[in-house]
Amino acid sequence: MDALSNGWTWVRMSYRLFSKNPFGLSLMFMTMVLSLVLCVVVPLLGQIAAFILMPVFAMSMMQSCRQVDLGEACSLQNFFSVFRSASFKTLCLLGVVQTVGLICSLGLTMLVDGGALLDLFRHPEILQSKDGLPPTILMSGLMMRLFDLPFTLVLWFAPPLIAWQDMALGKAMFYSAVSVWRNRRGFFAYFLSWLAIFLGIPLLLSSIASLTGVASILTAFALPLMLMLTVLANCSFYVMYQAVFENREGPSL
Repeated sequence: MDALSNGWTWVRMSYRLFSKNPFGLSLMFMTMVLSLVLCVVVPLLGQIAAFILMPVFAMSMMQSCRQVDLGEACSLQNFFSVFRSASFKTLCLLGVVQTVGLICSLGLTMLVDGGALLDLFRHPEILQSKDGLPPTILMSGLMMRLFDLPFTLVLWFAPPLIAWQDMALGKAMFYSAVSVWRNRRGFFAYFLSWLAIFLGIPLLLSSIASLTGVASILTAFALPLMLMLTVLANCSFYVMYQAVFENREGPSL
């Protein structure tokens, strides 16, 4: 699978999966978000735990996608089954590796902004400052994502490889990196597709609002729409794993 068209196919198949049980998958996604928010509420330790548990919750969401794909109903019991699985410790270790990568990326941005982005993470109230954000924040934020992107791609398929194929951490990272490289053109089209969707739809709604004068109605419509798109993006991780490692075009009808 190395065709550019595969990237758009993954996005399209994620919608097919979501349409099989939109309420159930949205509920599981909100459960994941709420669980992470509850972690972050706890000072320091909770915030660290949220980062470490990210691969675990990613697998919980993928478990729900597999349930829907098999024609079963989503359940919280299945969602949290990853926490009781044999792969839980390895997934947490993967979370530690991801956190270290994020910290390294954040450290590299200090060469650009002198630590302004780090201060923003430590003191979110800066967002409400009357003086506004330092001009280097946007650039350093983009650079942080740029530094972190190769690391993210190396670990892209690692959670399901650990949980569903019983791979050790190092082996899962290796196979994930090789798979991403082999499907690099598909990944390029995949990211372009989501970029077009997440930028294009708000621009379209904004244009309609300015032309028709129904901004309040469109604003109320935009929030659930963006939520649905975010759930779709999460569903696409499962679809991509299917296509690359199970040689399936998409979820069953």
